[in-house]
Parts: sequence; structure tokens; C-alpha cells
Amino acid sequence: MFSKDKQFERLFRENYSRLYRYALDFTGDAETARDMVSELFSDLWKKFDQYQPESYQNYLFRAMRNRCINYARHLAVEHSSLHDYMAERMKYIDDDPELHDERITRMEKVIEDLPERTRYILEQCYYNGRKYKEVAEQTGLSVPMVHKHISRALAALRKKLNKNDK
Repeated sequence: MFSKDKQFERLFRENYSRLYRYALDFTGDAETARDMVSELFSDLWKKFDQYQPESYQNYLFRAMRNRCINYARHLAVEHSSLHDYMAERMKYIDDDPELHDERITRMEKVIEDLPERTRYILEQCYYNGRKYKEVAEQTGLSVPMVHKHISRALAALRKKLNKNDK
């Protein structure tokens, strides 16, 4: 009988490449695919003593499929938030340079008045182009909490800027 370490190592060696290719086909991004496979094996290692499925191969591919689906859902949410943000910005781009500058100044003021963490998250995601996951890791928050801060920021922008345009 193999030790836990040897059994896990064998499972890793036998499945890593196939799981990586599966995730790569789904995501189209090598780094994301590597991260997803690494996270899957890391999570499996944490519960390796307690969980003994009938077939690890079936378990691994089902778990990777679920991670890929969650990744796609996250991208859809992220894309939707970015679309909302850009739509909000486009409302304030005008042919009149003075009016445009005034609106940008008002928008910067609204962003400046946001709570510090919310402002930081908005700046990291939209000014610095960081992914929600990166910002979540950097701030110690969950990805859904980062999304919540972005939603709050966009709602504040819509509310304050629309009120001023009336």
C-alpha cells in the first residue's frame, strides 16, 4: 500500500497534464489554467485524508469542470461590471471640452469621496487593470466582496452624477 504522500504524488503526475489541457481549452489562458489545476490539487491535498472517492480521475475532472464553469461565471460578472463602468463613463464624454472636463472633475470628486477601501478596489480594477481575484488576494477579501465594492462604487457614481445632470 502506498503512503499518503506517494499516492497523492502519483495522482498528481498521472492527471496534471490532462487537467491542465482541459482548463486551458476552457479558459484559453495558460496562467489561469495552471492556477486552476494547482488550486484543485491544493484543495484536494487539504482533505486527502477525509475524502476517498471511488475514482479520483472522475472526481478530478468533475471538480475541474466545475471550476471552469465558475471561472466563466466570474468573467461574465466582471465583464458586466466593466461594461457598466464604461457606459457610465461614456455618458460624460462630450464634444464640448469644458463640459467634458467639468464632468470628469465631478466624477473624480465622487471617487475621492468613496470609502477608502472601495476607492482602492475601484482604482485597482479599473485604473490599474487588475483582476478581481488579484485584488481579493491583495486585500484579503473574497472575490464576491471585491465585486460588492465595485457595485457600490458604480452605484455611487450613477447616483451622484445623474443627480448633478438634472
